[in-house]
Amino acid sequence: MQLYIDGYIRMKLYYPYMDLMAVVSMDEDPNARALVKMLEDVDAYIISAPNYPLGHKKNIGLQWAQKNLEFDYLMELNSDGVINLDLIDIYIKLMENEVPFSGLNNIYFLNWYNKECYLVRNYASQAHPFSFGSGRLYWREILPDKLWNDEYDAGLDTNSYRILKDNGINEHLIDCGDKPMMLDIKTTTNIFPWEFVVNMPLDRTRVEWDCISNYFGMSKYEPWILSLQNYSGFHNQFIKLTGYGYKHKDAYEATEAVHEQYYGQRKYKNYETFKTLQSRESQCNNTI
Repeated sequence: MQLYIDGYIRMKLYYPYMDLMAVVSMDEDPNARALVKMLEDVDAYIISAPNYPLGHKKNIGLQWAQKNLEFDYLMELNSDGVINLDLIDIYIKLMENEVPFSGLNNIYFLNWYNKECYLVRNYASQAHPFSFGSGRLYWREILPDKLWNDEYDAGLDTNSYRILKDNGINEHLIDCGDKPMMLDIKTTTNIFPWEFVVNMPLDRTRVEWDCISNYFGMSKYEPWILSLQNYSGFHNQFIKLTGYGYKHKDAYEATEAVHEQYYGQRKYKNYETFKTLQSRESQCNNTI
């Protein structure tokens, strides 16, 4: 869980006007108490809701946000979803143009146990006409009071897409090529298990996990990564337009300052060490 809190700290550094709301099932998740303590430490909004039906849980979070928060856009992150911070820069441009509804067309899937990993391209054009649900971006002006059916535990991506479609809202599909922007982690608790990835007729390519893990904050390298989830529900980002974050050495210095503040020590010995690790990332990029 600490991994996801680290990611949120980095996100707040680069995009200070982004807020986090976590919908947590306090009585049903054994990790909830520890997670809530971490979320409190980073001033996240914490909403308690039953874990099932999942559609009802998501609507509780949505309705609380609409009533209590001032936000322009909402980004949905499911409990098994992790994003690359570079995605926020793409979303900022969409927000500036008031694009109402967006989602990713290319996504990476990871088997958490054996680290088997696949890139699935053109997700929306194969089994259905819409994006993968995690990472979707919604303009507040088009959000209904209920974006999901209160009684559903599965099929929620399809359900929310159809609700918006029936209201005349079309989805803008984002194609980031092969660059790792969204990772869906498969464990034994997923609604759609790992077999969905390997058995469905999808356009998938096997990739080496070691060469993309640093994009998602899951290796010792971790340059400029946002990784964020919790084990009991979904995260939403409530986004106001902001700047584009730090770059290069400024980013290094700022990241080190935050790491020292929270952990009492700097993460890297010096900037040269950090650049060496970035070079390793670039070498991996050429293999994707």
